Amino acid sequence: MSNKNKDAVTEICSVYAKRDEEKKHLLYTWSRPEVRFDDYRFQAKVCQLLKNINFSDFSSVEMLDVGCGSGAWLRQVLEWGGNPKMLHGIDILEDRIGLAKSLSPHLDFQVCDGLSIPFGEKSMSMVTANTVFSSIRSSDLRTTLANEMIRVLKNDGIILVSDFRISHPLNKNTIGINLSEIKRLFPNFRIRWSSLTLAPPLSRCLAPFSPLLVHVLEVFFPLLRTHGVFLVSIEDCQ
Repeated sequence: MSNKNKDAVTEICSVYAKRDEEKKHLLYTWSRPEVRFDDYRFQAKVCQLLKNINFSDFSSVEMLDVGCGSGAWLRQVLEWGGNPKMLHGIDILEDRIGLAKSLSPHLDFQVCDGLSIPFGEKSMSMVTANTVFSSIRSSDLRTTLANEMIRVLKNDGIILVSDFRISHPLNKNTIGINLSEIKRLFPNFRIRWSSLTLAPPLSRCLAPFSPLLVHVLEVFFPLLRTHGVFLVSIEDCQ
């Protein structure tokens, strides 16, 4: 790993350590109504994108979740019929992997910075990354991670990325990952995508009083959506 990449990885770890100290994770606890709504909408969008490519069976999918955190996404896939022997997660943060292993000891979790993914070439049917690229401010580092995701992807595999589309003006530690950036990271692939998630400041204020209003605003006012979910298909890779 180059010194530049080492510095970038160290910076990411420092940012997350500071977030933990400031208890920012409490904004995403399961009991918050906007978090439950966002989870529902995310799952619905993912299901729709997968349905559009006639994907319906997780039971034979070898899957890697990059930036898996405590493993929540892989546990969701498990509920959808995923095979626990075929579900793998990597994360740069040791404490997140420790928690993931304690919650789901039957799944495979490993500490990894993503610059050299510990799986063989063309070994995965699906590779996912949820709010990962937005935490990597270095474009070179984002490219390296994307190339590693492509390397381990099977010829008929798919990549699923969900992330902030819009840079937060008050958070200089993250960067928006829009469609143009996804195209840069995964050139010559077909990309299907959908926007989602009402702007968090709005949803945090409104959801405790009117979840219905949050739903209406997200569905009918796309300009208020801050996130995107991108399905990258290798079928059209040149």
